[in-house]
Amino acid sequence: RPIDALYALGELSEWVAEGAREAGLDQSWAFRDQEALTEALRDYLKPGDLMLIKGSRGLAMEGLVAALGFKI
Repeated sequence: RPIDALYALGELSEWVAEGAREAGLDQSWAFRDQEALTEALRDYLKPGDLMLIKGSRGLAMEGLVAALGFKI
């Protein structure tokens, strides 16, 4: 299944999103803080969507998972 969107977090996120756009993934965004990312995902996600969350332990992505109402 193809990727529909990329939401990147962290200090290098703009480069990641830019690279994705250059590769043809127009729906690619960069976020410097988890709160802004969480709000953007709340607006974007709908029931039935499949989402992969990947990040280093330093980004504490479990906080994003919890904020979106999912169990770890």
